[in-house]
Amino acid sequence: MEKQINQKTTVTVRFEEASLFGLVGAERDAATDAVIAGAEFPLVIVGSTLACAGEFDVDAIARAVEAVRQP
Repeated sequence: MEKQINQKTTVTVRFEEASLFGLVGAERDAATDAVIAGAEFPLVIVGSTLACAGEFDVDAIARAVEAVRQP
């Protein structure tokens, strides 16, 4: 999956598995908000943004990565 996303973006992407209890700050807020709103696992958080939920959407993740890197 990392390879597919890295082919779609100029930013190097690395997946990191975490539990809700292991998240802090903006990542935890994004995950908590998604769960409260009814999002299904898996959740993909990029920065403070929910990139996708319920499945790994390579295009959505690449778009979120590019959006985060924009100044």
